[in-house]
Amino acid sequence: MKNFIRVCIAFMLVCLILTGCVEKKDESIKTSSEKKYLVYDIGEISENLYSMKNKSVKNNELLNMLFSGLVREDYNTMEIKPGLADKWSLSPNKLQYTFHIREGLKWSDGDDLTAQDVYDFFKQILSSKNNKLYAYDLNCIYGVNGYVNGKTSFDGVAISAEDNNTFQIRLNSPCDYFLKKLAQPIYNIRKTNGDLKNWTRDYAKLKYSGPYIIDKISNNTALLKKNNNFFSKDEVKKEEFKVKYHYNEKDVSAYSTTDFENSKNIDAFSNPPLSEVNKLKDKGEIDVFKTWRTEALYFNMNNLSIGSDINFRKAITYLVDRNKILKSLSTDILTSENTFVPYELFKSGKCEDVFKQPNINLAMQCIDKTNYASGKKIVLIYKDNQIEREMCKNFVNEVNDILEEQNRNKLNFDIRGYDEKALNDAIKKGRYDIYLGDYNIWYNSAVSFFDMWDSKSPLNINYKNVNYDDYIYSLHNIDGDSDNILKKMEEQLVNDLPVIPLALKNDVVCRKMQLKGLKENKYGELIVNSLR
Repeated sequence: MKNFIRVCIAFMLVCLILTGCVEKKDESIKTSSEKKYLVYDIGEISENLYSMKNKSVKNNELLNMLFSGLVREDYNTMEIKPGLADKWSLSPNKLQYTFHIREGLKWSDGDDLTAQDVYDFFKQILSSKNNKLYAYDLNCIYGVNGYVNGKTSFDGVAISAEDNNTFQIRLNSPCDYFLKKLAQPIYNIRKTNGDLKNWTRDYAKLKYSGPYIIDKISNNTALLKKNNNFFSKDEVKKEEFKVKYHYNEKDVSAYSTTDFENSKNIDAFSNPPLSEVNKLKDKGEIDVFKTWRTEALYFNMNNLSIGSDINFRKAITYLVDRNKILKSLSTDILTSENTFVPYELFKSGKCEDVFKQPNINLAMQCIDKTNYASGKKIVLIYKDNQIEREMCKNFVNEVNDILEEQNRNKLNFDIRGYDEKALNDAIKKGRYDIYLGDYNIWYNSAVSFFDMWDSKSPLNINYKNVNYDDYIYSLHNIDGDSDNILKKMEEQLVNDLPVIPLALKNDVVCRKMQLKGLKENKYGELIVNSLR
């Protein structure tokens, strides 16, 4: 009997061991067959998709992945195409736009998406605490100024939902580029409730109107899946992919490059460290896209700053040698630029003559007229990144080399790199003399640039000129020769020199060899439908 019991126990132990082996084997099979997703490191983005304090290329990319606007811009032809609205009409006096919302349009959860949703979106963004950006951009709409200044209710704004499929907007005066403004991703239609304020936490509650929905999020990585209720889902080629994101730009490129080189977590990301560009290019793992983003020098026009001295601004303008400032930077990253606005958007006049070549004689004449006290610090600030750090160093060296050659005292530059929050604080409080940064053209019109210098613009950096503001008023409120007004605005900026363009910034995208055919638009935004 005892022998029988021993045999049974031994048999049971053998079974347990074998079972464990089978279970481990099954587990290993499951692990090895785990699904591999394409992973795109989008870079630094905002936690808040409710309303934007500023415009951002990476935020725009995400908005285009998840939401759609009334209209969209074809990245190739730059023409305006249907979006949530399949057609629209403009009244004979060019003031009223009537948009027809597509029949049967749905949110991602299957609920109807109607003209009322579009109305609610515009009402909410103009009512939000961050409404300055939207209010300025949309001040061409009748009643917007009165509403945001508290002079009227939203009933006084000429935005209306006539029925489920008819949405109307009436303008103050004709605006040829209005649809181009509406095609910006910040106007992609979304339910502007509290869930958007922390989308990484509340993504499951969101209603999506774009090509993708967020299925889940883990470790700052979102799994995006095709939105089966998207009106143009047949054009979406990639069924699902992952987007890795960051809240701090310093974490982006170095981390992404490490993962990319080790072939682990990243399949594509933008703007690698400068030291990596040539190596990745030799491997055929880089695409370079030309954009309208412009690196420039901004002067502090506050009276307490040397930047407010027009002779100082002229001297710096005539001393700038763009080729030497960019000498240590690859042409894959930056190309010299001597106009405010890319030539394909605006045929520049006077500014090209002023910025084209350095003029040492004029620079010395202006230096002699400045109020600069020898040895006084000139604070030069920039957002702490490799490109702008290198540009600042080259700029300072070039200026002082020329001054030394001309037997003049060197300028005492104090170069300071900041993270974005500290940089914005320094600019707001005027704690700088020169700021090296970039600006972008946000829609397909030169007006996108010239609007920045309106004293009321939230994108304005310390510039105010009554004549310029008058030109802005004429541009937005008088149906006249807009090209002539833009040339006057350009001339005013050349006379005042609040900013000096230096270079156009290319977007360098690193990608695995098998990931080909990526495309970007002129704003530097990845075209999500180019993913394969």
